[in-house]
Amino acid sequence: MGGAEQPAIMARSALVFIPLWLVGAGVNMWIGVTREGYSVKEELPFFLVVFLIPAAMAQLVTFLYSR
Repeated sequence: MGGAEQPAIMARSALVFIPLWLVGAGVNMWIGVTREGYSVKEELPFFLVVFLIPAAMAQLVTFLYSR
């Protein structure tokens, strides 16, 4: 694998990460609601932080490496 292919692989990997991370963050929220007894209203802000910060970073990597 040459160095020229690496940015494209990084960009694709970041795009694959986002939906997988959404599922992982959703499972985390589901566990908090069903097993720990928190309401969805209580868990939603944590879900947003847990999902949005890494997803934004992955989107940034996609943007930077897809040019």
